Amino acid sequence: VDYCELNPTECEHVNVTATKLLADICHKRNIHFQFLSTDFVFDGVKGNYAEQDPVNPISVYGRSKAEAEKYLLDGEFTNWSIVRTIIVYGKGSNLSRTNLIIWAKESLEKGLEMKIIDDQFRAPTFVDDLAIACITILRKNKTGIFNIAGPATYSVFEIVRKIADHFNYSIEKIERISTETLNQPAKRPRKTGFDLTKAKRELKYQPLSLEKTLDILYK
Repeated sequence: VDYCELNPTECEHVNVTATKLLADICHKRNIHFQFLSTDFVFDGVKGNYAEQDPVNPISVYGRSKAEAEKYLLDGEFTNWSIVRTIIVYGKGSNLSRTNLIIWAKESLEKGLEMKIIDDQFRAPTFVDDLAIACITILRKNKTGIFNIAGPATYSVFEIVRKIADHFNYSIEKIERISTETLNQPAKRPRKTGFDLTKAKRELKYQPLSLEKTLDILYK
């Protein structure tokens, strides 16, 4: 998100221009186009967002995703799905970067000092749940917007504390901080999380709890 804020032209090319080109190709060839979007299309004032809630991004990254969504929503092409998600986590080979859950678990295990924000709220999403939802949309020939995330929204600090509690790690070296202290280039929505009613109804989406996914990742 911060990289996009500092490199808006590159962000535009990747998230908007490329999306438009791919969607146009899919339109010409009658191929379903699935676009992965983000909770950052929202401003974080309301929280627990439903698919029909109006977007109001507050960062370059969020605006680029919202612009790509708008291209699909306003165009003649209708064979598409938009999948919005939040803080995806899981394990994989040769990952270019880690994710919040894996990083927190490793840092807690090593007893490292950690500074964790306590005023941003997210619903972390297990990568297997997200993948299943994306595939289900295709198999059921669904179109439109689907909000796909974890079943519960927590502050980032609460997420890390839950990981610590699950593995019986100490939280003595965790310092709770506010977002302002980080001086990040890009603004973040304070509270997101999704209303999963549509996904549960149309996709039979049943995301696993954070604790259950930790058991799967570290069995």
